[in-house]
Amino acid sequence: MRQDPAYRHALRRRNNALRKKRARRLVGAYYTNPEHFADHLQHCSCAGCGNPRRHFGEVTMAEMRASASEKAQIGDLSRECDE
Repeated sequence: MRQDPAYRHALRRRNNALRKKRARRLVGAYYTNPEHFADHLQHCSCAGCGNPRRHFGEVTMAEMRASASEKAQIGDLSRECDE
C-alpha cells in the first residue's frame, strides 16, 4: 500500500464519501441530514438497537465463552490433581 500523504488523504476522502453514500441509502428516508450518521450509522440508542450490557446488564458472547473456557480449564486441573 502506498504511504505518501497525498494518497492517504485521497483515500480518506474517498472512504468518507462512501460512508456518506451508505448513510444516505440506509437512513436517508428517515432523517433530513443522513451524513450525520456516516461515522457510526447508529440512529437510535433504544434497548432494541443499543448495547444490551448497558440496558439489561447482560454479559457479552466473548465473556460467556471466556467463562466457559475458564470453567473447563479449572475442571481439567482439578481432575489432574485428583489422579
